[in-house]
Amino acid sequence: MEKKEYTKTTTFLFPLLGLSLISFNRKNGSRLVDCFIYDIKIKKYRDSCVFVVVDNYQDVEFGEFEKELEAHSNFETAYDILNGKYSVKVFRVLDEFKEDYARFLNGKYSEFTEEAKDEVIKLGFKGENFFNHIFTKSPEARKILEDSLGIELPKKAEVYGIYSTDKEVLNVKTLKNLESKSKKKNITPNEEFD
Repeated sequence: MEKKEYTKTTTFLFPLLGLSLISFNRKNGSRLVDCFIYDIKIKKYRDSCVFVVVDNYQDVEFGEFEKELEAHSNFETAYDILNGKYSVKVFRVLDEFKEDYARFLNGKYSEFTEEAKDEVIKLGFKGENFFNHIFTKSPEARKILEDSLGIELPKKAEVYGIYSTDKEVLNVKTLKNLESKSKKKNITPNEEFD
C-alpha cells in the first residue's frame, strides 16, 4: 500500500498540536486528510495556527470524534469545505511550541527544540531516519540537496526546503487538489454483465 504524502505543515506542525493521531483512525483509513498553515480566505487565525482538514465520512464514531476535537483546549473554530466532503478544524499550536512554529515558517528545522523534534519523530509522518537527517543537517542530506540544486550550500544552511504557499495554504489550487483526490472512480459494468 502506498504511503500518503502529506504537506510539510502536517509533517512538522500537526505533531505540535497535542492531538492523538489514533483518534483520527476509522475503519477504512484515516480521517486526517492534510494540514495547512492558513486559509487564504480567512484573515483570522494566521498566528501559530494549523488548519487540519478532516474527512467528514459519517460512520458511527464520527460524532464522538468531532466532539473530542472541538473539546481540545487549543481548538479555535471549524467550517466545511467542498460541499461538506471535508471539514477544517483550526487549532493553535501548544504554547510550548510557538517558537518552533516560527522556526518552521522560517525553514529552521534544525533549530526546533528537542521537545518539538521528539513530538515530530514520535508521530512519524516520515521515517525517523528522515527527521534525523533534517534536524541534524546531515552531510548526506546536504549532498543530496546540493546535487539537486547544482550549487554548494553555505555551511550553516538548512538541508530541507522551506514551505511553499502553493502547497501549504488552503487556496484555489490546494482545494482543487483535495477535490480531485476525493472523487471516486465511477465503476461501470463491462460487456460481460449485459
